[in-house]
Amino acid sequence: PPAGAVTLEAATALALALAGAAYAVRRRSADRPGQAVSATLLVTAVLAPLLSPADWALFTTPDDPHWADAHDHWTLLLCGALLAVAVCWTEPVRPFQPVRRLRTRPEGPKGGSGGAAPRDGKGRGGGGEKSWRP
Repeated sequence: PPAGAVTLEAATALALALAGAAYAVRRRSADRPGQAVSATLLVTAVLAPLLSPADWALFTTPDDPHWADAHDHWTLLLCGALLAVAVCWTEPVRPFQPVRRLRTRPEGPKGGSGGAAPRDGKGRGGGGEKSWRP
């Protein structure tokens, strides 16, 4: 079989697995989605040839006349899976909350003057010292 076509099928299977895992983690809050996603992918791979329409064959042999059409369908599946991965891997939008400015000046004693030391001229808390300003 042509290597490019088989690579397309493998890339599609990988993208479907990643999309399933991203969906399970994002929407279902599953910490370890591996078993559920792999089981779903396996069941889907088994049922796809049975449930898909006859003109939408995915699993064909290289000598089948529908080989090119099947890989067009694989390309569509790959694009859809990559789109699903992109949607599920984005961060959810949070409501806008402006950043509040934190208070940088230390608070003084309750009922005090907001942290400023008394200036009594005797070298305690004042005198020649400059007050702190932000």
